Amino acid sequence: MTEVIYWKDWKSSGAKGKTGVIKPAPGFLGGVLVTALDAGGDIVVNVYDNAAAPTGILLATVRVIATTTGAQASFGAPFRGIVASAGIYLAVAAGDCSVIVYYN
Repeated sequence: MTEVIYWKDWKSSGAKGKTGVIKPAPGFLGGVLVTALDAGGDIVVNVYDNAAAPTGILLATVRVIATTTGAQASFGAPFRGIVASAGIYLAVAAGDCSVIVYYN
């Protein structure tokens, strides 16, 4: 029988600003919300399944063309989420932003 994970079951990382560990164990990536904190330029956020980012497996990339403070971009994984076999790790490659990661 297939286990179904509903949106209400996703956990929120809370607002993160830079590189960090979201979940240090296998799980599912459900989504990413990125908000620009200034109008200083483009923002690039990567989510990996390995603490050895950027050499790990890239699970998602979210880009914000930050023309104004508060500009947002998001990524939502379909159905059950993306399998993260070794964990979920955040890496802000460029820009000043707030990131919320949804996972299980």
